[in-house]
Amino acid sequence: MKKFVNPLAAGGAPVFSDISLNEILQDEIWDVLEALFSAYDTIYKQIPIAFSHDPLGNGVVVSGCDVTGSGPFDVAAGIVYFPTQKIFARVPATASVAADGDDFIYINFDSGTTEQKTFRDGSAKDYSIETAATVDSSGTSANYVMIDTAQDPVYIPTIHEMLSAKIQTRLIDIGTWNMDTTAAKSYILPDSFINKAKIVNITAWIREDPTSLRQWFSLEGLSNGYITVVENDADTGFQISLRREAGQLFDGTRFAATSESRGYIVIQFLN
Repeated sequence: MKKFVNPLAAGGAPVFSDISLNEILQDEIWDVLEALFSAYDTIYKQIPIAFSHDPLGNGVVVSGCDVTGSGPFDVAAGIVYFPTQKIFARVPATASVAADGDDFIYINFDSGTTEQKTFRDGSAKDYSIETAATVDSSGTSANYVMIDTAQDPVYIPTIHEMLSAKIQTRLIDIGTWNMDTTAAKSYILPDSFINKAKIVNITAWIREDPTSLRQWFSLEGLSNGYITVVENDADTGFQISLRREAGQLFDGTRFAATSESRGYIVIQFLN
């Protein structure tokens, strides 16, 4: 691959043709950047819950975009990358942005502005495309980045963290649970247990009562139940609640025994 010599030799700047300049600026530097951030976006999409990124993989926060306030929110200036357009965009600092019903703020792709310059042959031709992004309470474009304001603080992984991060796992023993008669079970965890801002996924695995062919099931599978996470008002920890749906798989005698643990809660987080 090619790169510019630094420093350049004395004697003035070299004379570039459109081909020689393009092969370094576009074919080398820009192609590497696109490949890097496309891979970065792929890593994000492999994480079930990414707090600064849309699950559909519509964009990546490169830097900045920190959220402050308790609603409406202020969003700091930053830079985002939109893989579909293969372009970076600057995000302006934006004050008093309302979140949507799911506590998300959206950074929307804005159509680019093409700049023309006069070339050596005297004609005006396209020279660059400058793209901006806008901050809003809804996704108004086909490509956007979602930032979750409910996280305290909002955790936006850096490029280095995402490319070098290791997803670690902690287990919580559910303990005994007669799911036939009791619909829900909750656990309050201290902040010292885990940095809740870096959690990327929480699941619960349920095992049926002892049989010769015992099966394990995901609590959330096929709408049989769900998990909720509630942060304590005093911010001294957080609560994980498990609930099975009435009339569904877990509401029955296959999950009634209390002779042993019902299964495990699995928490995945970035180190």
